[in-house]
Amino acid sequence: MNKAGILANEISFASVLRSCGGELELGLAWQVHGVIVKRGFCGNVILECSLVDVYGKCMVVSEVRRIFDEIENKNAVSWNVIGRRYLEAGDENEAIFMFFKMIRENIRPLNFTFVNALIACSVLSKLKERMQIHAVFIKNDLEGDEVVLGSLINMYVKCGKLEDAHRIFTNRERGI
Repeated sequence: MNKAGILANEISFASVLRSCGGELELGLAWQVHGVIVKRGFCGNVILECSLVDVYGKCMVVSEVRRIFDEIENKNAVSWNVIGRRYLEAGDENEAIFMFFKMIRENIRPLNFTFVNALIACSVLSKLKERMQIHAVFIKNDLEGDEVVLGSLINMYVKCGKLEDAHRIFTNRERGI
């Protein structure tokens, strides 16, 4: 594109960064990041999320947090991305922390953000936090979300709370 004189836009850059993440091409991601800065795309939430994602996939966690902290207009997608990358990096505590920070900033979690937080709670057997996440789930009226319900049931089973898992499953079957 560059050789043909065609300037990339934020969608092109996001696509290239996604490919870099998929192939774990950290060196190329750094280069693309440099071009993004040079072209003045800083402050674009799509690209900032893409950068958080690629650096997370490449396990450059310090860069993940630095870029995330610089995002001015964090949205549900950006919070989901950082939670997932912390989870994949094996930092379940930070994934849970970021979930609750998101809640404190009044951002409504995506269903997969709940799933990430519930997986982290399962790994760490965090009882208090799982109850709080369950409460946020109910408050956000997500009882009909099969993805989150399945993760919630799974989390209770992994934490040894079979009665709670059975209650949620039974209520789901009844449509409650």
